[in-house]
Amino acid sequence: MLSRRAYFLCLFTAAPGMCWHALEMYGLTLLGPQMLFFSIAHIMPLAVLFVVLAIPFMLVLFIQSAIALARPTYRERVGIRKRAFLAIVVYFPVHALLLGTYEFWSPTLFRIPLCLLGLTLMVTASTTLVIRRHQVQTVKANSF
Repeated sequence: MLSRRAYFLCLFTAAPGMCWHALEMYGLTLLGPQMLFFSIAHIMPLAVLFVVLAIPFMLVLFIQSAIALARPTYRERVGIRKRAFLAIVVYFPVHALLLGTYEFWSPTLFRIPLCLLGLTLMVTASTTLVIRRHQVQTVKANSF
C-alpha cells in the first residue's frame, strides 16, 4: 500500500509540470521554434514552479516504473498494468533526449515528426495511467 501511495504521489506531483512542459515543447513548437519557458516565466511564474518541482518527481517516477517492470511483485503492489509502466519508461528518456537536443531539431523540418512523437508518447503515458485508475475504481465500486 505504501508503494502505491508513493507512486501516485510522484505521479500527481509530476503531472502538471510534465503536461505543461510537453505542451510547450511539443505543441507550441509545431508552429515554430520556441524559447522554452520564456513566455511562462514572465506571465505565469507559478507554472515555472510546477515545472521545476516536477523534474525530481519525474525522475523518481521513472525509477519506480523501471523497478516495476523488473519486479512483478512491486508492480502488483502498485496495481498498474505493465503497459503503463512501459509507457513511462519509454517516454522519459525520449523526452530528455529531445529536450537536450531541442536547439538542433526545433528549427529543422524534423520538428513536426518529433513533436508528434513527443505528443503521442505523452498522451500514451497519461492515458494508460488514467484508464487503469478508472477501471480499478469502477471494479471496487461495483463489488459492494
